[in-house]
Amino acid sequence: VAYDDLSPGLNEITIRAIDAANFATSTTVEVEYIDDVVATLPYTIDWATVVEVSDVAQIVDGNWSQEASGLRTVQTGYDRLVAIGDLSWTNYEAVVELTLNAPINRLRAPIIGLLMRWTGHHDWDGQQPRIGWHPMGALLAYAWLPDPYTGLMAWTSNGNTTQGPGTTPEPAVGVPHLLKMRGEELPNGDIMYSVKMWPSAEVEPAAWGHTYTSSTSPPSGSLVVVAHNTDITVGDVSIVAVTN
Repeated sequence: VAYDDLSPGLNEITIRAIDAANFATSTTVEVEYIDDVVATLPYTIDWATVVEVSDVAQIVDGNWSQEASGLRTVQTGYDRLVAIGDLSWTNYEAVVELTLNAPINRLRAPIIGLLMRWTGHHDWDGQQPRIGWHPMGALLAYAWLPDPYTGLMAWTSNGNTTQGPGTTPEPAVGVPHLLKMRGEELPNGDIMYSVKMWPSAEVEPAAWGHTYTSSTSPPSGSLVVVAHNTDITVGDVSIVAVTN
């Protein structure tokens, strides 16, 4: 449901699902929409002070639970997504703490990453809910794909991928890591996306682990944390504007 289809306050929404045998079931829920809320930069999330997840972020996909150390995937699977920020954000840099809670299953091609300039799912084929995950800015993530495609990768605005140099060590289970991503406009109007990842107890690497430049990014969009077939905890978040 697009947020601009909702009225301020409580909305009654009926959800109807039809399975492969054409059996239908439905339920009605109440959704409270608070209009005219704009997240401004700089933006931080300290989970120790958060009462409701919806006060600071929007769960887009998947079942998540709020724990003392952050927001954790309850059930792993396809594209567990948490959106942070505002559709009006343009050039910004985000640092998010991520902890892998369990060994990964490489057969499921897991990834953990950040997506910038997210404007919501797109209508690719008329299905509800919408399933189109691009066009977008870029998703830069650590991916465990079939060899040799393991390491930092970029999923581009048209769904293609580019691979980093492979110098970022694989994150270990139970070790908090910081994932840092920047999106900034270049003089020619293209958007350059950069990412690096390192254990939070260590010094930040000087160089970016991977960069990708897009000429087809949306003009603006929010940040999204992506956990694809991985059990992770999303820790504290810090986002600042990029002005240079």
